[in-house]
Amino acid sequence: MNLENIEHETSDEFITQEETNEIQNHLYTFSKWYDEKSLQKFFMVD
Repeated sequence: MNLENIEHETSDEFITQEETNEIQNHLYTFSKWYDEKSLQKFFMVD
């Protein structure tokens, strides 16, 4: 990239802070899938 004088852009430049926060909130919710009551009946506990 440097040899061709191409500027580097980070992904943060393409998304707003509000969108970042929304994505983060969805990820937190998704990461707690094991707390979902409808799925707990499929768990095996030893």
